[in-house]
Amino acid sequence: GKKGKKGGASAAAAPAKFFNCPPSVVEDCAFIGVDPPMASADVPTVIEKVKAKIEHWKNDQEAQTQRNIEKAKKQIEKLEQEGANGDKVAEITEGVKDASLNDKQES
Repeated sequence: GKKGKKGGASAAAAPAKFFNCPPSVVEDCAFIGVDPPMASADVPTVIEKVKAKIEHWKNDQEAQTQRNIEKAKKQIEKLEQEGANGDKVAEITEGVKDASLNDKQES
């Protein structure tokens, strides 16, 4: 009956060696640029890093929105400059729309 008892002590220590981190957590950590926890001792540190990232994003949100608006305005200006020819195209398409609507209304 002694055979099964030998491994008892080392089996209790084994869970500390192995840390199971779900793939979704690893993917999420990679997505936000935080190293995933490699041991259970790393979890509190990772949680603090994630909280710090969220806080940074919340504080930066307004500035980032402003940058996005500026970028969009520049893009619109660029398209409007390139679209000088586009006005003629728009006029022609409007004319075609009117013509096709008139044709349908007459029939």
